[in-house]
Amino acid sequence: MIKNILENRLLGQKKHIRSLLIDRVLLQHELRISEKYKLYFSSTHEQLMKDLLNLSTSHYSEVRRRAQAVLQNCLYHNGSSYKIILPDMLENLRKDPMICHEQFKGVLYVILGHKQHNLLKIKRLPYYQIKLEITKSCIDAAKSLWNGNQPLPISPCFDDETIQKYSEEVVLKSNVKKQSYLNLVHQLIDIMKKGNLHWRNYLLAFTMLTILLRADVRVPTEGVDLFMSQLVHDTLAIRKLAIQGMMCILKQHKRKHSKIEINPFEQNPKNPVTHHLMPKVDEIPDNFWLQYNSANHPNSEEKWNSRYYVHKTHWGFYSWPKSFKVYANDSEQPKVNRAYEELTEEEKPIYDALAQQKFLDNVIMFLSLEEKKDHDKFDLKKFYMFKQIFANFGDNFCLFLKIICIECGCKHWNFQKIQQLKEYMTPILEKVMNNITPETLNDWATCFATVSTNKDPNKLYWIFEFFMHEPLSIEQGSFLEASWLYLLLSFISQQEWKTFELLHRALHYILPKLDHPYQNVREKLGSFLVCIFMYDIPMNTKSLLYAPKRVPFIKSLMSKISLLEARNNGDENKTVSIEESPELKSAKNLFRTIGRWITVNASKTLLTAPPDILALLPVLCQMVNDTTDTGFQRECQVTIAILGQAFLNSESIDAVIKILKNIASGNSWHSRVTAAAYLQTMVFSNLFTVMNNETWKLEIYDMVLKLLQDENVEVRESAAETLCGFLHCEFFKISDELLNTFKKKCQKKLKKKCTPTGNGPNNFSAEDLRERHAGILGLCSCVHAYPYDVPEFLPDILVLLGDHLHDPQPISTTIKKTLSSFRRTHHDNWRDHKLKFTDDQLAVITDLLVSPSYYA
Repeated sequence: MIKNILENRLLGQKKHIRSLLIDRVLLQHELRISEKYKLYFSSTHEQLMKDLLNLSTSHYSEVRRRAQAVLQNCLYHNGSSYKIILPDMLENLRKDPMICHEQFKGVLYVILGHKQHNLLKIKRLPYYQIKLEITKSCIDAAKSLWNGNQPLPISPCFDDETIQKYSEEVVLKSNVKKQSYLNLVHQLIDIMKKGNLHWRNYLLAFTMLTILLRADVRVPTEGVDLFMSQLVHDTLAIRKLAIQGMMCILKQHKRKHSKIEINPFEQNPKNPVTHHLMPKVDEIPDNFWLQYNSANHPNSEEKWNSRYYVHKTHWGFYSWPKSFKVYANDSEQPKVNRAYEELTEEEKPIYDALAQQKFLDNVIMFLSLEEKKDHDKFDLKKFYMFKQIFANFGDNFCLFLKIICIECGCKHWNFQKIQQLKEYMTPILEKVMNNITPETLNDWATCFATVSTNKDPNKLYWIFEFFMHEPLSIEQGSFLEASWLYLLLSFISQQEWKTFELLHRALHYILPKLDHPYQNVREKLGSFLVCIFMYDIPMNTKSLLYAPKRVPFIKSLMSKISLLEARNNGDENKTVSIEESPELKSAKNLFRTIGRWITVNASKTLLTAPPDILALLPVLCQMVNDTTDTGFQRECQVTIAILGQAFLNSESIDAVIKILKNIASGNSWHSRVTAAAYLQTMVFSNLFTVMNNETWKLEIYDMVLKLLQDENVEVRESAAETLCGFLHCEFFKISDELLNTFKKKCQKKLKKKCTPTGNGPNNFSAEDLRERHAGILGLCSCVHAYPYDVPEFLPDILVLLGDHLHDPQPISTTIKKTLSSFRRTHHDNWRDHKLKFTDDQLAVITDLLVSPSYYA
C-alpha cells in the first residue's frame, strides 16, 4: 500500500524516494533472515512428507483434510520438495482397480491445494519459468561482491570457464523445459480433438490448456486453431475461456513497433494558432504540441505524417525524460494489411476463421447473448481480443467488427485507414447517440472512456469533434441530452490536461444551460464542471496556463444568483408567496447545478474549497433555511456540509473568516445561525492548521462572542453550541478572563420598561436581557464542554446558574436544559464527581438536580 502511494511512475525502474527504499531494504533483509531455515532439507523431512501424503489419502476424511493442510505448507516452504511425492501421486492417478476412491480423491485435493496456494500455479514448478538465463548484469554484480570491501563471500569467485559452463547448462535446461511444455500442450490439444471426452472433462482439459498459456512461448498452430473454433462453442464457459485464450494468443502475435528519439523542445510550431476561446499567454509551454488544437488538425496525409504522437498522458506534463522516444512514422511501422503469404503459421488459423462469414455470424450471435439478464457489463476481455485482431490484421473482416476497432486497434493505422474508419464510423456513432438506452448507457461510457485512455487526442481528433457537436436527438428528451453529456465527459476526462481547448469549448456550450429544468441534465452539468475546472490549481507549471479558471466563471453567475439573496433580504418572518417567478426558478436551478459541482468536486480534486468557491457561502447560508422548497433546502444542506468538512489552505481560511464576519454583520438571522454552525465544522476539519495561527484564533474568538450576544435567540443558541465545541477540544482555553467576562454579563441589571399604554405589565429591556442571556449561554457552554468531568471552576458556575434559574425567558429555559444535561452525563460517576463540591455547593446542586415531583 505504502509503495503504491509513494512510487513515482515517471522515473520508473524502481527509482523510489530514499525513505521508501530504506523500508523495502529492511523488509528484504528480514525476509532473508526468516527464510534461512528453509535451506536445510534432511532425510527426516523427506520421510515426513511421504507420511503426510499417505495420510492425505487416508480413508478418514478428517485425517485427509488435516494432513493435506500440513502437506501444502511443506510444499510452500520447500520449493522443490514436490519431487519427492510426485511419483507416488502419479501412481495413485493411474487407472487401476486396486486404487480406492479415497486415494484418488486425496491426490486430487493435494494437486488442487489451497485457494491461496494452488499447486498448479506455484511459481517454483518447472513449467512456470521456462527460459533460464544468467545475465551479464548478474555476473557483474556477483563479481563486484568478491571485489568489494568486507565482508567477502566464503567461497572463491568462479572463473570465466566455469561461468560459461553453467551458462550452457542453463540453456540446455531451458530447451528441455520448453520441449516438456510443448509436449504437454500438444497432448491436451490431441485429447480435446479426439471428441470422445465428457463435457466436464472437456471443460477441465480446456481450462488447463488456458492456464498453460504463456507470454514467452507461442501457442502452436493446432492450439490457435482449437481456440478459434471454441469461440462458437455451445457452452458459455468454453466460449469465455476461448475469449480469454485468444486474448493471450493475439498478445503473443503482437509485432514490435519501431520508436525514434526526438527532442521534445523543438516540436512546437513556430507561429501557433489557437481557438478563439483559449486564453492568451505570454509564453507558449514546451508541451503545447501535445495538446489538442483544432486549428492544427492532422486532417491531411502530409500533416498526419509530419507530427509525432504521444499517447501517455504523464509525459511532458511538468518534465521530460532524458531520452524521449516516440513511435516512428507509419512508413517505418510493420505493415497492417498483410497478404496471406506474409502471415506466420500461427496467425493463419485466425485469418482463415475470420474470413468465413458463417463463423463471424455465429461469433456475433453468441457475443450478443446476455449472460445475466440486465446485469451484463462492458467486458474488457472481449475488448482486448478485438483490439489485438485489428492491430495485427487490419480491417479486412466483417463490417460489424469495425465498430470494435475504434477501441484502440487503430493506434498504428496510417492516414488512409483512419479516413476510411472515420467515414464508416460517423453514421454508426450518430445511430448510437439516437438510440442509447438507460441499460446500455454505462457500457457505452466505459467503451468511449477506454477508447480515449492513453491515446493522443490529435490522432482521435475526428471523434472529439463528433462529440463536441450537439446531436439532434437531444430535442427528443432530457435523457438523451444527459446521456450525450455523460459520454462526452467520459471521453474527454481521460485526456486530463491535453484537451484544455475542448474544456473551454464545453464550458462555452454549457454556460447558458446551467439552469436546465431537468434534474438529470443538471447532475451531468455539475459533474462536467468538475472536469472543466479540475486543473485550476496553484501549481508552478506552464502546462496549466490554458486551464479554464473558476474566478471569471463564478463572477459571471453572481448576477443571477443574487436573485436568491434579494428574495430573502426583506422581512424574514413574513409569509412568502408560493408562486415563484421564472427568473427565481431559473436561479434555483442554476444554484442546484453549482451545488452538484461543489459536492462532486470534494471527491475528485485536490482543492475542495478554494476562495472563489467559498464566495458562494453567503448564498448557501441563506438558502439552507428556505423552507418553501424542501428538496432545494436539502441540497443546500449537503453542499454546505461538504464545504465545512473540506481541508482548507491558508488562503482559503483567510477568505472564509472574512466571509463569515460579513455574514455575522449581515441582516439575515437565518444566515447567522448557519454561519455559526458552519464555523464549528470548518474549525474542526482544519483544527491544527487554525490553531497554529493566533490571528485566526483571535478573529474566530471575537466572532463567536459577537454572535453569542446577537439580537436573535436562535443565533445566540447556535453560537453557544459552537463555543461549547471549541472549549471541549480546547481550541479556546477556559481562562479566568473568559469566565469573568461571562459572569459580568450575567450580573447585568435588567431594567423594566412600561407598556405604551402605561397600565400594562412591566417588560425588561431587550438589550439588557440579551446581554445577560449571552453570559448565561457562555457559562452553560463551559458546563457542556465537560460532560464526563468536573473541573475546579465548574461547581461555582453551577451555583451561579442556579441563582438565575427564575430569570425571564429564555434564560430560565437555557439553564434548565443545561442542568438536565449535566445530570444525565454525570449520573454514572456521580459518586466520584460529588467529591469536587463543598457541602454548601452540594446542597444547592442537589436541590437543582432533583425534580420537585420526587418529593411529592
